[in-house]
Amino acid sequence: IDQQAIDETLYDNKEFGAGGGIWTGVLNRVKSEVFQYTISNILNYNKMYGNHGLDVLLGQESQVSEMNSINVYGYDVLDSELLSASSIGALWSHTGYAENYSLLSYFSQVAYNYNQKYYL
Repeated sequence: IDQQAIDETLYDNKEFGAGGGIWTGVLNRVKSEVFQYTISNILNYNKMYGNHGLDVLLGQESQVSEMNSINVYGYDVLDSELLSASSIGALWSHTGYAENYSLLSYFSQVAYNYNQKYYL
């Protein structure tokens, strides 16, 4: 399992930084989440039947991934105590995405031998 969460606020107030002297602050809000998991299953069987040997391997793996992100960037911050996206007076940019995918795979291997001398 892999889970990540980002909740970031970058703020320049009206006295210092990018907000100094021109706007009442510059604000960048980022929220991003990633959740992924992988499940693997393997079955191995080997048996000798007299001079005949059989070795069988079966496997399955699945992966699921869910990702989303939103980024809001703007100036003229309306409330410096509430640094949320709704506090941005003028919006410079906003971006976001969501991506979900899954993968399912199977694999196998069969080996035969006779008298542990001849292999197929």
